[in-house]
Amino acid sequence: MLRWNDITIAPCPPEGARKSKIISGYMNYKNIKTPPYIVELAKDLRHNMTMSEEKLWSVLRMKQTGGYKFRCQHPLYRYILDFYCHEKRLAIEIDGKIHDSQKEYDRYRDEFLMSIGIETLRITVEDVLNNIEIVKEMIRIKLTDSKS
Repeated sequence: MLRWNDITIAPCPPEGARKSKIISGYMNYKNIKTPPYIVELAKDLRHNMTMSEEKLWSVLRMKQTGGYKFRCQHPLYRYILDFYCHEKRLAIEIDGKIHDSQKEYDRYRDEFLMSIGIETLRITVEDVLNNIEIVKEMIRIKLTDSKS
């Protein structure tokens, strides 16, 4: 079983990303290849979700949030998005204590995702566990406000 500590994820753009054609103001993300080990790691993470991921997934799955479909542990290039709505191009990330020490990495990752037209909504573990109704409302607002 793969673990995050077993691999190194380089926070760098894909080869030629800065030179790729612009489509609707964003880089063409369809040309971005996801390495097989990231796909495998995402599968493993789907089967070993944290308590906060399970709680949020119970709210997002089966189009319970305004009829929008979300994917859980969605692999994209060298990243795994906690939750992703393709229709609205919205990633939802649950931030635990580890994110306090990797702010620069998260900022770069969010910039990369934005460069391919994906907006990131960051939610703390504490909010998911203790304020799920507020979190649901935040997501609902983001889904109705975001571009499709």
